[in-house]
Amino acid sequence: MQIQITNFRGVKHAEITAEKITLVAGRNHQGKTSVIQAIAAAMTGKTVPIEGLKKSHAGRLVRSGTVTGEVEVYDDNGHASVVYPDASRSTSGYAPEIDEYAAGILSLVDMPTASRSEAIADLIQSRPTTEELTAELLNNCVGNETVKRICDTVKAQGWDAAHAQAKEKGARLKGQWENEAGTRYGVKKAADWVPAEWTNDLETASVEQLEKDIETERHWLEAAISHEAVEMAETESLQKAVEAGSAASEASINVTKEINTLLDDEAAARKVLAGLPQAKQPSTAPCPHCGELIAVENGTLQRPEILSEKEIAARAENITKARKYFDKVKRAVAEKSAELARLKGVIASGASAKDRINSVAEKHQSTVETRGSVDDCRARVDRAEARLSALLQRERAAALHKSVIDIAEIVRTLAPDGLRMSKLQRSLKSFNEHLSTLSAAAKWGRVFIGQDMQISYNGTPYMLCSESEQFRARVTMQVAAANTAGACVVLIDRADILDSSGRNGMTGLLLSAKMPAIVAMTINSKDVVPPVAKIGGVAYWIENGLTEAL
Repeated sequence: MQIQITNFRGVKHAEITAEKITLVAGRNHQGKTSVIQAIAAAMTGKTVPIEGLKKSHAGRLVRSGTVTGEVEVYDDNGHASVVYPDASRSTSGYAPEIDEYAAGILSLVDMPTASRSEAIADLIQSRPTTEELTAELLNNCVGNETVKRICDTVKAQGWDAAHAQAKEKGARLKGQWENEAGTRYGVKKAADWVPAEWTNDLETASVEQLEKDIETERHWLEAAISHEAVEMAETESLQKAVEAGSAASEASINVTKEINTLLDDEAAARKVLAGLPQAKQPSTAPCPHCGELIAVENGTLQRPEILSEKEIAARAENITKARKYFDKVKRAVAEKSAELARLKGVIASGASAKDRINSVAEKHQSTVETRGSVDDCRARVDRAEARLSALLQRERAAALHKSVIDIAEIVRTLAPDGLRMSKLQRSLKSFNEHLSTLSAAAKWGRVFIGQDMQISYNGTPYMLCSESEQFRARVTMQVAAANTAGACVVLIDRADILDSSGRNGMTGLLLSAKMPAIVAMTINSKDVVPPVAKIGGVAYWIENGLTEAL
């Protein structure tokens, strides 16, 4: 892998060929860290690799006194470059790339515990699969539809979003239970809660039976109310219908007589109309013998009577008058027939009202004898409805309580310390074994990540370690992360914190790693630069921003 850096921070010009171990050595403030940062910018795509510096201020990365800078990293498969001050990156082919862990921009040791668990989960690919999440939820008796919905949310929005939604739903369900029960939610309280109207016999009751009880009590209440209504308003109304029926019966006799008279008039008018002569000339034809006009009337040949226009008009007027009279009589017959039908309806209603009065009186007597007054019946309806309401209320509360318990299992599964953490802890074993292998290769203390995501070095919590011990833990973790991600190189800065023994250990660690390393180290003289060529490496001396291969 070839590296060329021009006018980037402390580097004026550097040409580096990376080997198994590439050492960039020099005194302070000569450009070693700038080399590491430049390579990181080109290979990670984070073209401003300094925390807190905005891309709009990337011009500050250009070497003082120059206008532009450039970093190029390439091998036989591809090329990556960054041009400053725009901090624009371009690539071609399969450009050599690494992540921010291999570049040293990010480190697991610097992260808060919660972020570290997420980062390690991504790094060692310990995220639970959809199948594992499905199995866990089904094992907790979560329904298939709910499981599918949760898995879809995890896929689309991530675990934390799904966890937050489940927590929010759990809070809503608790609120619904509290609205139903009228008291604060508690797991034990919710499991035993019953409404104030609850009685022990409701334990074996069913909604269907209680609904039938209500229907029966309402029937008796309606019967009682019906009787009282008949006694008061309904009796009067029914009596009026009876009286109206009697009056209609008398009126129907007269209407029937009028209809008979009109029917006679209608028959007479029809006869008159049929007997009037036609208001048109007779149909004629020439006689085949003499040629005179003849007409056939009633099957005989006659000499036709030719009518004058005045006679035709007079006949037409007579026909019109006769027809109008006939139509008038016919309409009168229809109107009187309709009136007679109406009267018959009133008569029928009167008869029905009379029967209804007798029936209600009998029913009222039976109701009073068996069920009591309207107030008694109404009280029994209220009691029956209260029993059903109590049963339904308990069922709703019990269903909400079950949903709260179910969603609590879902929340536990989706929580950062739930299924994700349990799988992470299982997967962490192999990562810790890798850390142990690297530590052994370096002959350093063992670097270890505990189940609580705390990092230790040789059994001491990271925060309590010395600066050199923390560096050892950091490098071991960085190389392990880079190896796990399949990085093509790892970038290590400030290795001069180690003494000679520590540096030998780092060399052993890097030789056991699966990828090359570029290491920056402060050394006061190039005469004492470690002879890395003996182990297949290459060393560069950097001074005043210029590199020199040793």
